[in-house]
Amino acid sequence: MKERHKILIVTPRSPFQGRGADEQDRLSGIEWFLDNGFEVKVITKTFPSDEKFLEDARKRLGIEIISIPYKFTKNKNLFNILKRLINPLYWDGAAFEYFDKEIQDQLKNVIRDFKPSIVWFDYTYLWPLYKICEKNSIPIITRSINFEPTHFLDEDGRTPLNYIRVIPKFISEYKALNNSDYFFSITPNEGEIYKKLGKTPVVNLPLRSLPRRIIKRDVQKHEGVKIGFMPSTYSVHHNSDALKFIAKEVLPSIPNELRKKTTIHITGNKLPDSLKESLPEEVKYEGFVPSAIDFWQRMDIALAPSLFGAGMQQKIFEPITLGVPTITSKRGLVGYPFICGQNVICAESGDAVAKAITELSDDFLKRENISKSAQKLSSELFSEQVISLLVNEGIKKTLQ
Repeated sequence: MKERHKILIVTPRSPFQGRGADEQDRLSGIEWFLDNGFEVKVITKTFPSDEKFLEDARKRLGIEIISIPYKFTKNKNLFNILKRLINPLYWDGAAFEYFDKEIQDQLKNVIRDFKPSIVWFDYTYLWPLYKICEKNSIPIITRSINFEPTHFLDEDGRTPLNYIRVIPKFISEYKALNNSDYFFSITPNEGEIYKKLGKTPVVNLPLRSLPRRIIKRDVQKHEGVKIGFMPSTYSVHHNSDALKFIAKEVLPSIPNELRKKTTIHITGNKLPDSLKESLPEEVKYEGFVPSAIDFWQRMDIALAPSLFGAGMQQKIFEPITLGVPTITSKRGLVGYPFICGQNVICAESGDAVAKAITELSDDFLKRENISKSAQKLSSELFSEQVISLLVNEGIKKTLQ
């Protein structure tokens, strides 16, 4: 009988809630390894609120999940502040958490007892743990969720101070890439950045949580249109700014007659009361929606402005994959070969988005054609077979 490969997955905050795009991607990755016959253990960082989800995951998945509480992320005492100031390796706050002795000791113990074939690290800022794998001659695969310097500057602002503060993020990316045996980027555009930073093999691995098979849409003609906008949380700046863009620049540009027959359904957690109260009556807030498929089956059009932000934004690619005619910014396609006007509608300004909504509202056949074209290309890019081929090839080459 062929021996099963042992995979140790080290991941940041527990992904077992499965709500945001990053959590869903990491959880799908764990499930993929189990479905494909690997023996899996997981080490993860947690907050107290994560524990109930961990217990459910242990029972459901039947694997050992070792949880270590966050030490430094919330506890900003004077000693840790001074410690970080003295040593440049500690300047990246996200990476500093993984200098924690408890998680380093746990990793040593699991490597000794479990003897994994590979250690898979989710996110580049876990690089302080890599030296333990290297000392034990355990190969490393790293999966990036975004290019951290871009993410930091986009979310926190491109100020002179932030251009200084982002330097440690570049160091983290460089160390993670060049201390890995194999590296998965999440977008073609970011993959090109990583290829310029080092010699480690870099291969693009898209979001693993996207629908992996074509789901037939029940599209019907009716008066007016239902438009969906589905971010995970409004605590992320690019999501809250996208909603403001929809409310302040897109809706006012839609012709009055169509606007009377249009509703925009928005989902997501942590919508601030101030923003919620300022939304026009055409915007219906549905909060957290447990089933994205059920939500998108009700919508005629997906609206997914991408004003800024790094990585592969699920709010863009999920409706595209499900065959919902999607209006987004060209930058949001991040190098994936979707063609504006064929698989997706690209629009940048509020006026351009409103014009696209008007055209799609009036042309049911165009909506159908975009839907079918988008699903066909998505099945070629994001299918179960594609994901399996990419991950298996990465494992094979890493072990060689």
